[in-house]
Amino acid sequence: MKNLLIFLVTGLLLASCGKGPETVTVKTDPSELLGPPPATTTDTTTDDFRQLTLGEVSAIESLDPLFAESDSEFRVLGLVYQGLVSLGDNGQAEPAVASRWEVNGDSTQFTFHLKTNLFFHDSQIFGNGNGRRVVAGDVKYVFERMASSSVPSFAAAKFSDIRGFEQYQNELMYVKAPAKRAINSIEGLKVPNDSTVIFNMKTSAPDFLQRLAHPQASVYAKEAVGVNNAPMQRPAGTGLFQFVKKDGNTLIFTLNQDYPAPRPQLDRLDIVSGLEERDLFQEFARNNLDALIEVSPSTIRTIADSSGALLTNFYTDYTLQKSEVRANYPLFFNPGSDQPQKAKELFSSIESRDLISIEALGDVQILWQDSSSTQTKDSLNTHFTITQSNHPVARYLVGRIAAIATSRGSSFGMSPSLAISDQVTFTTRPYMGTQKILQWNYPLYVLSAKGIAGIQIEERPWKLDLYNVTIEEAEE
Repeated sequence: MKNLLIFLVTGLLLASCGKGPETVTVKTDPSELLGPPPATTTDTTTDDFRQLTLGEVSAIESLDPLFAESDSEFRVLGLVYQGLVSLGDNGQAEPAVASRWEVNGDSTQFTFHLKTNLFFHDSQIFGNGNGRRVVAGDVKYVFERMASSSVPSFAAAKFSDIRGFEQYQNELMYVKAPAKRAINSIEGLKVPNDSTVIFNMKTSAPDFLQRLAHPQASVYAKEAVGVNNAPMQRPAGTGLFQFVKKDGNTLIFTLNQDYPAPRPQLDRLDIVSGLEERDLFQEFARNNLDALIEVSPSTIRTIADSSGALLTNFYTDYTLQKSEVRANYPLFFNPGSDQPQKAKELFSSIESRDLISIEALGDVQILWQDSSSTQTKDSLNTHFTITQSNHPVARYLVGRIAAIATSRGSSFGMSPSLAISDQVTFTTRPYMGTQKILQWNYPLYVLSAKGIAGIQIEERPWKLDLYNVTIEEAEE
């Protein structure tokens, strides 16, 4: 096994040098971390204590549903929070915060009846430390906060078809003094009592239930939100796992014992992120991680064949699961850039197989091509810039595009900023006014250590299912 690990880690180290911080896994019961530290340290581990430690390829920078951007973050949100509804195994809406709902004939009105015995996680954000009951006003607050100009607009874009949403959003954006605002709520969002929420849509919205299941529509306690809508630091939801604390690159969670059965046979969940790809895999190779979620293209090319099957020399130590779900990594063109024609010429000369050539890495759809272009493949002679991205999967795609641009007489650089300007040609973020020109449908892989089974990604790339996780004790 030692030789296999050396081979695998060496393959990942070839791309870069240096070493990031190591993650130290705390071997304690997470219930202890929720209260004040004990006067003395005791070993609380028992034979039936179950801890699962996962590694996420992308940094989890926020547990605030409105500030989260990546599937890695969305997967964690799905464990901590619930929306009004969730997605079942067949992709249909199932009860979550809402126990039932009615939809009118043309899908323009949705009435939700909330569970009356549902409570937020216990947290110090509440005066007595005990989670309070979820009420309809919490749902109203979540959607009104989406419209605020002090939070990212990505979630708001999903729900702009609620009647009056855009008007309320514009009022908050352009009328900064609250006393001067003429619009103080979303017209199509009504809360007649503590257990009922009614949405009225501008037009028919047959997919509204599916959108409500997205982690960006999670219901959370307003007490957790910082001053001026600052991102939450101590989140409180109603989900399967309760946030305990952040320890370096590790997020620590405990199982929510109030969550309805069935519950997974886990006591504690640690999620490690924010490490360089090579360092994350080294932690896995050292048995400090039980599994890697959404294995990156570079790692897949190292451990799997062209179809995505694990190479035989790793069978003894690892299991590689290829989910039927694919993550979508888009690329957007900025029409406000100063080189639209050159950008069109570049993509008119690219074929999908130039970017992704093996089955294991999925497929690419190029949505933007200029059939009238007569540009040859070696005379672009320009410089393209893309907004900053630290996601390994997105950076792999950008690297492939950059290689093609360079081979055709151009240069391709990454801006130090996330923002777009007339100097930026492309972005991986769906900023308002940008045009989607490419989509990479990337298969989701879970790489597990020997003895770890049952980790599933189902229906959507952000739906992480841990209900059937099993952990076999390692042989001494």
